[in-house]
Amino acid sequence: MSDAGVSDERGSAGHVFVYRGDIRTLACDAWYFPMDTDLAFSPAWLQGDEQLADAVSAVRREDLPADWGGDGRRVHPLTLTDARRATPVLAAINVRGTNDPSYHRETLRQFVEATAALPRPKGMERAKRLLAVPLIGTGDSGGMWHRGKHLQSVLKGLAEEAERVSIDIALVTRDGPSTAAAHAVRRTMTYRALSWDELSGDLHDHARRLAELARRGQLVIFSGAGLGRSAGLPDWKQLLIELATKSGFDEPVKTRLAQLDVLDQAALLSGRLGASEMTDYIAELLNVPHHGLSHGLIANMPVHEIATLNYDQLHELAAKGAGFELSVLPYEPVSDRWLLKMHGCIAPGRRQDIVLTRSQYLGFSQHRASLTGLVQALLVTRHMLFVGFALRDDHFHSVVHDVRRALGDNARTGKLGTALLLEPDELQQELWEKDLSYVATGHGGLESARRLEIFLDLVLSLASGSDVYLFDATFEEVLTKDERALRDELKVLASRVSAFADAPAWQRVRQLLDDLGAPPAKSDRRVR
Repeated sequence: MSDAGVSDERGSAGHVFVYRGDIRTLACDAWYFPMDTDLAFSPAWLQGDEQLADAVSAVRREDLPADWGGDGRRVHPLTLTDARRATPVLAAINVRGTNDPSYHRETLRQFVEATAALPRPKGMERAKRLLAVPLIGTGDSGGMWHRGKHLQSVLKGLAEEAERVSIDIALVTRDGPSTAAAHAVRRTMTYRALSWDELSGDLHDHARRLAELARRGQLVIFSGAGLGRSAGLPDWKQLLIELATKSGFDEPVKTRLAQLDVLDQAALLSGRLGASEMTDYIAELLNVPHHGLSHGLIANMPVHEIATLNYDQLHELAAKGAGFELSVLPYEPVSDRWLLKMHGCIAPGRRQDIVLTRSQYLGFSQHRASLTGLVQALLVTRHMLFVGFALRDDHFHSVVHDVRRALGDNARTGKLGTALLLEPDELQQELWEKDLSYVATGHGGLESARRLEIFLDLVLSLASGSDVYLFDATFEEVLTKDERALRDELKVLASRVSAFADAPAWQRVRQLLDDLGAPPAKSDRRVR
């Protein structure tokens, strides 16, 4: 979407997303960089980011207006050397007290207004502008003791801005309890931007079903090339066009090339470029400094297994921001959370495994049959959610064929998974109706892609529970009456540990209490 389309955004309400991550690595238009009025800030903001460090070090107090941080201007956009990255906007805080809602509300308004004139990051295509804001005001200033109430104030301000100028805003948190509590608070508020009113009743039903599967540990993700579009990555067709241009094909030849099967196109391009040069160029095209919003939402779901045909490293980037380490199969040992890359990876030392040409596809079953078997096992034992995947890959068809044959009609107890698509496809739905539930978020285009993100946001919110902050006194306002009663009963149980410490089953109960955040009793004698 061009900058000229920004003014057309005001026709409908925006949406406020919530997820845990590193705000610096989200593919968005701009993000809110909190800084004190004397330009002091936490060094963590610059950790591992030389480009951002250079931009911040270039700012001097004399570059800012005399009333910086006061009643005048409080925001100052920075310029990064990488045009693909979102613009960091310095935002003055800590005047009149960090937790003064009126001060923060005005700073947020100025931030939103300042971003309207900024150029969009290179490759950024989205139906509405997306801004990112961290959760501030919950640290040592005193707000941390009333984080539940503070979340209500923060979400209220974000919702009002999202609705005022019809933009999307992501509230990016840095810890699990704050994230889960933000989801809980949002569900109790009535602002349109905090709801999911843009989704139909059927989409709400599908979201509830998938969230329940996620809570039970039964949901797995299968992602395709379409998921990378929100991060500015090319899809298969665009990738082949880029490779054809790199190969020196003229326009008439590129037109004829596009009429071939994609596997044959890749084979011709590999012959022209050379296998090594082609994979290096693919890595160059797919190596971006940010992940899409969908990657961030998926990383926050209680989903421990992801399979993909993509070569990029966006899932890993989003998971790291969410505080998780994904072990990448087949390159690393299996851990609690893992990502299976069936067709290779752009990481150095792994590019030789990239599957793109017909010969590489044909050789896959012979050399990497165990990876296929792992996906088949997931299809049989879990419910697979397909995101950004068009279900046309020949390899995937062979995987499902083997599962169908192994299970047979008599052994089938339900659908193998759900396909989340941007538009209805009646023929594909008919083809897969015995195996998959079809969920379309619209009729194609950028608005459907945005609605898919809203759908994932709803699944994440419904799958988020209070267990991660149940014993955290700073979220007292967020707990329901029943949750408070449950917490109090569990506290009594935890305090009676001396009565059960010698019972073997107690260790499992104690582990549950630990997982819920219950403080250990002084007399707790644990098996080490």
